[in-house]
Amino acid sequence: MLSIGYLIICEEVIPEKDQIIIRKPLAALTPLNIPGNFSFKVAFSLHNLDKKDFGEENKVRVIFKEPNGNNVIDTGELQMRTNPDGRPDNATVEIAEADLSINNVDLYHKGIYTLILCVNDESKELKVPVIERLKQNG
Repeated sequence: MLSIGYLIICEEVIPEKDQIIIRKPLAALTPLNIPGNFSFKVAFSLHNLDKKDFGEENKVRVIFKEPNGNNVIDTGELQMRTNPDGRPDNATVEIAEADLSINNVDLYHKGIYTLILCVNDESKELKVPVIERLKQNG
């Protein structure tokens, strides 16, 4: 079964030939106003070292919570399977990279939000500050 590697929020994810380019990782979400909305990407990697499970179906879920614990986004349980045809017969590791676009999500409160990635029975949390963007004078 797949396990979680990295989890990051960023401005853009660009597939290019045999690599993924993560453009502008975000240390915080900075809408113009709070309340306001903001768009970003969630990028993550998955890996599996157990060859007998290569290509099996996996459960994936992404949750984004306000500082008070209320869900802003919950994808529900999604099914994900890697492509076993694109892997050499002698492969010893299964790797997957994916991203999810979060567009115009409403952010009503400043503070520390929590992004949770769940894959099968494993989860990884990322604490994400949400602060109003500094206004420029003039």
